[in-house]
Amino acid sequence: MKNVFDGFTIRARLTGAFLIVAILCGVVGTMGVLAVVRIDAMLHEVYDDNLVPISDVANANMQAIHFGRTLYEYIIENNKPGREKLAEEMRGNEKAMQALLDDYRKTHLMPDEVALLSRFDAEWPLFKTAARKVTQAADAGDNTAAGNIMRELAAPAFDEVEGHLSKLVEINRQLATKANADSDALEDKIRLALIAATAMALVAALVFGFAITRSITRPLSVAAAALDDLAQGNLSGRVDVGGKDEIAGMMRSLANAQEKLTAAI
Repeated sequence: MKNVFDGFTIRARLTGAFLIVAILCGVVGTMGVLAVVRIDAMLHEVYDDNLVPISDVANANMQAIHFGRTLYEYIIENNKPGREKLAEEMRGNEKAMQALLDDYRKTHLMPDEVALLSRFDAEWPLFKTAARKVTQAADAGDNTAAGNIMRELAAPAFDEVEGHLSKLVEINRQLATKANADSDALEDKIRLALIAATAMALVAALVFGFAITRSITRPLSVAAAALDDLAQGNLSGRVDVGGKDEIAGMMRSLANAQEKLTAAI
């Protein structure tokens, strides 16, 4: 390390030490920024691909359940204006459900989700057909027939479509749980990487700082010893001169002074 640093001035060494520490801090800081960006991207991905879908499909499932419950109310409602109001509610439930499912379809879907949506799309019209028969029987005043159709056709068909939506909710819940576990693992990995990088930067800064400090204090100690010898009248000692820094210049001046004093005596 002596030969390396002796070729530089003290100003250059200190400036280089400052730059190296700044670079190390910049590297650690950049790693931290990149880690934050990566975590932010994962959070956005979790929100877009897990939280939004699970919210949409869960609300769609609730709209389907409201549709089914309202259909039961339709059977026991004997007042025509009341049935018209219930029919309007069911249309609103179906419209809201389809809108939510359309938003859900725009997200990143797994093969299982695509398959369940296809089954739902195929079986929802079958349920609607059975539900229409229920409302027609109720409108005709035959609540007994409406109840039988509900029990034998509409209810089993509804259980099928509602089951598909419930499975979609469960799939998205599992995906959200996995995404949360992945984010925790990534956080641990990034934290360990930052700790390791910080430790390495600290060790490098300490080693480099010690080397630079020693390259300055060592020749100063030699110069101080030479000055003590001169102060005590000892001119026989030899002053070693090496390097190109300010201390080396001072040592050369000291050596010249020693030579002149020796020649004068």
